[in-house]
Amino acid sequence: MAMSNDYIIYSTSRRKVDARYRYEEKQRIAMNEVRKLLMKCNLTGQWSSDVMQNGDDFWLIDMARAARVCTSRMRPRVKIKNVRQPFSGLEKK
Repeated sequence: MAMSNDYIIYSTSRRKVDARYRYEEKQRIAMNEVRKLLMKCNLTGQWSSDVMQNGDDFWLIDMARAARVCTSRMRPRVKIKNVRQPFSGLEKK
């Protein structure tokens, strides 16, 4: 009985560790690809980006200035910098 409980705990923990490793690896790949894209964009300031995975493909599906996203309220104010962007014609007034 104890051996089967140990195995259940081990297998559950192992799945969590494996999932965390896969997440971190995919996050690293996505961040590297986004960096490559952004180097060509000449953006300034802080940005929030959403990446979606479909199979082995990663898609950049949304970007917004960090100060304008809804989750900015959850971050300390000192970490969010509101930087004026060169494309002010697209701004809400």
